[in-house]
Amino acid sequence: MNPLLSNLGYSLDPNTRVWLKADCESIAYNDGDEIENRITSAITQSTDVSLFSLELKKHCIDWPSLYHLSAARANILRPFRSLFPGADVLEIGSGCGAITRYLGECEANVLALEGTLRRAVITRARTRDLNNVEVVCEQFHKFAGSHKFDVITLIGVLEYANLFMPGERPIHNMLEQVKSMLKSDGRLIIAIENQLGLKYFAGAPEDHHGQPLYGIEGRYKDKQPTTYGRRTLKRHLHQAGFIENHFFAPFPDYKLPLSIISQRGFSSQEFDPGMLVTHGVRADPQLPPHLFFSPELVWPVVLKNELGLDLANSFLIVAQTSKIKSPSSEVLAYHYSTHRAKPFCKETLFLQTENGNIEVQCNLLEPNTIQNTEDQSLSHVFERRAEYIKGKLLSCDFIDIVIRDGWSIEELGLFFKKYLSIVASLISKNNPINEIGIDTLLPGKSIDLTPINIIIRQNGEPYAIDQEWGWNNSFSVGFIIFRSLLWLNNIISCYGKPDGTVPNTLLGLFLALYKEMGFEISEEKIQSYYELEALFQSKVAQDKVVMPHMSSSLRTSNLNQLITNYANYQNIESALIEKDHHIRNLEYIVTDKDKHIENLEHIFSEKDHHIRNLESMFDDKDRHIRNLEHIFAEKEGHIRNLENMVDDKEKHIENLEHIFAEKEGHIRNLENMADDKDRHIENLEHIFAEKEGHIRNLENMADDKDRHIENLEHIFAEKNGHIRNLENMFDDKDRHIRNLEHIFAEKEGHIRNLENMVDDKDKHIENLEHIFAEKEGHIRNLESMVEDKDKHIENLEHIFAEKEGHIRNLESMVEDKERHIENLEYILAENNNHITSLELMVAEKDKHIENLEQIFAEKDKHIENLECMFAKRDNDINSLKSMVADKDKHIECLEHKFGENEIHIKGLEQMLVDRDKLIDDLENITLYKNRKLLFLEQIINSFKKKKIVQFAIYIRKKIARNPVKICSKSTFFDKNWYLDYYPDVKMSGLDPVIHYIKYGAAEKRDPGPHFSTQYYLEENPDVEIMGINPLVHYEIQKKYLIE
Repeated sequence: MNPLLSNLGYSLDPNTRVWLKADCESIAYNDGDEIENRITSAITQSTDVSLFSLELKKHCIDWPSLYHLSAARANILRPFRSLFPGADVLEIGSGCGAITRYLGECEANVLALEGTLRRAVITRARTRDLNNVEVVCEQFHKFAGSHKFDVITLIGVLEYANLFMPGERPIHNMLEQVKSMLKSDGRLIIAIENQLGLKYFAGAPEDHHGQPLYGIEGRYKDKQPTTYGRRTLKRHLHQAGFIENHFFAPFPDYKLPLSIISQRGFSSQEFDPGMLVTHGVRADPQLPPHLFFSPELVWPVVLKNELGLDLANSFLIVAQTSKIKSPSSEVLAYHYSTHRAKPFCKETLFLQTENGNIEVQCNLLEPNTIQNTEDQSLSHVFERRAEYIKGKLLSCDFIDIVIRDGWSIEELGLFFKKYLSIVASLISKNNPINEIGIDTLLPGKSIDLTPINIIIRQNGEPYAIDQEWGWNNSFSVGFIIFRSLLWLNNIISCYGKPDGTVPNTLLGLFLALYKEMGFEISEEKIQSYYELEALFQSKVAQDKVVMPHMSSSLRTSNLNQLITNYANYQNIESALIEKDHHIRNLEYIVTDKDKHIENLEHIFSEKDHHIRNLESMFDDKDRHIRNLEHIFAEKEGHIRNLENMVDDKEKHIENLEHIFAEKEGHIRNLENMADDKDRHIENLEHIFAEKEGHIRNLENMADDKDRHIENLEHIFAEKNGHIRNLENMFDDKDRHIRNLEHIFAEKEGHIRNLENMVDDKDKHIENLEHIFAEKEGHIRNLESMVEDKDKHIENLEHIFAEKEGHIRNLESMVEDKERHIENLEYILAENNNHITSLELMVAEKDKHIENLEQIFAEKDKHIENLECMFAKRDNDINSLKSMVADKDKHIECLEHKFGENEIHIKGLEQMLVDRDKLIDDLENITLYKNRKLLFLEQIINSFKKKKIVQFAIYIRKKIARNPVKICSKSTFFDKNWYLDYYPDVKMSGLDPVIHYIKYGAAEKRDPGPHFSTQYYLEENPDVEIMGINPLVHYEIQKKYLIE
């Protein structure tokens, strides 16, 4: 690789060992300085940077570090490991080197391309001990060269094509460039989120924009990361020249996959992928705690309707430019166990043999690693092959109970009683256990006999699977119940709403379950079970295992409740906004607390003296209050003027609503136009009906007329169904628009609530600030009043005279209403705060001081607690920083909106833009219908110019003349390729042309590398219905159109 890079103008930086050019320019993409600097530090300070490094594993403390450092990242490429040794591999977008490390350990010659310099340096640091890896800092569209690669990877990269590739068709340009760099038998491996993944329908936020429903509602814009559905991806690949594409579905998604299911795995009648899918739902670290529905209930329905691949959360794709057999095509599914010690990590393959049976094959991922033989308390039994049992996991019964509303502790107790009876029958088939108590001992070899590892056969018999662990000592029934419930809880994404018998904490659930089963239990005994499970897990991982502490996390870990309606979700969102605002206030308090406490101590040291002075002022203040009441009566008149101004604002809003009404009228006009187009299509359908009558008359003119006309009628019926689907789409669009209008109205109310909250908070902050400012001024006034009461009275009279002049000035400023409103609000707020302060002082001054001292003492303690909490939640706050910044911007917008309503008007204007976009979409639909009409009219004209029967007779005459000759002369038939690609034809001794005409086309075989039989039949279904060879049909149709 070094000569290649040198010839391309790259030079090796001696410090970083990264190849780059002098004018290297990084792309604008990163996970944040703090995160990437932390990952850099973790890698550079670790002596072991291998895939299963325990040092790096300890640094996996949040989602970014888990994504960049976890060994599970490599699972996405493990199915293709046989391709890598000695192969030239180009990795586009290496990130922080997690995938690069795996490719290097597979002995591939890796060229890792990364668009940001800092990440390129991190990739080089992660692979610093691998001489078969070279790292280049360069943008992909600027990387050129004549070197061809065996494998090119786009792991989490293709979705960024719109952002970083130039041109009007960025994704096509990226795939074209990749194709130009592949060898003729090379493979492109793509991993990307599915735009229509089921978890996104359940409410998971779109991965790149962080908003629920963003992708499935198609809200992507230009120059934004964009994901795609399966058919759209397949079309993009075909258009770029990748004619052979194999789709796989990684679960829970491609980032940290546990299971990978092939297309064949979804279509096999003997294999059930459902258990791999449903039991991996909760393993997704990015899955939110609350969902719109339970994926465990929905996935079986999806799989039953053969939509598993279309609704998978992510895709893994192997794309090829020629017909090459895909590696491991007999594998139905892969399952990986990598969250354990390196010697125990394994791969489980589900394979379908030639006779249709399914085999289970297990392989250690690191077979050369020496296991720790010093620890005799744990035994590991590894079986390379196992029987595939068709049935249902016992854990599925647990899922069925707890994910539906109304479940009870009684149902849970019955399930675990059934489970214990199954365990007893499996352990001692010949010597049954007569009585089972909480302290009944079970043999150590049955420690892995949990509901997740028990299958109920179709005949109802239980069968134990995956029994790979053994314990040196026996253990109690109480422990196996604890262990089973603990791990069953980990696979549940959403609990249903239980009845009143179920506690709201996990510890409470343990206690209630044991009681329901008739067992005496205590928290101390549960703690002992917990410690034994932690010990077992540490043995399996050969490292310290992070588990929640029984006295804190388990006691306070409420069971996840399924969201029952979207309104609850909005309330949660509102609460989140309040929490964000509260966090910002706490941060402000913490940073300024020293100064704040210092000021408070100074104020409290003089409180006694100030209060004694205040007592002499009370009589004067009573008179002052009566004067203020008179002033307030006058202020009420000004408030009425303000209300009139508010009415004017509401009229302005009504005008904007009128504009929306006009836009809706325009949309209705477009819908009427669409209806006119539909009627036009119906007229054309009537013409087709007349043509069908004409075709029936022509039936007497041809020997094979009946079959041909039936085919035409089938095609027209499909067209009519397509038109009805279009009509249904228009109805769905109308309902969608109404839903958007309803959501917009809800958002308006939500914004008004936020504005009110902001107003309340602003007033509260002004009150607090004003109290301290007022106290200082008030103290100075009190001191001057004591020195000279008469002078104080004269000052007050002068102040009131100034107030009267000020009121007259305010009355003259009626025309300038905005300024008038601000002055009135300030005066009212000042007077209200002042009166409130005086009333509190008169009522209970001594108690007020004691309360203040207590409050600030509590505040000090609260600040200390907050500091502890912030130390523990630094990671959460860091991940929320970007969201906090967005929320701050939103609050600033709301503050500006209170002044001039500009943000509100901009929101309405944005809605106008959305409506205009909707109008454009409807106009595009109208344009599509016009094109469809033109297409149908052309078909009618073709009926007039050339008779259908004549074309059919022409085709049959050509076929009857010599179909072998037609195929032989076709440029798309490659005899040598046909014999090489299909060795069974070569062994049979048949002529390849004759074999393709008689058998090959029916078996969907291709005549050559540049003609896809299956694709042609999918695009022209009438050809297969008529029983015509696709290549013959293509050549005759081409010649007929030329003539």
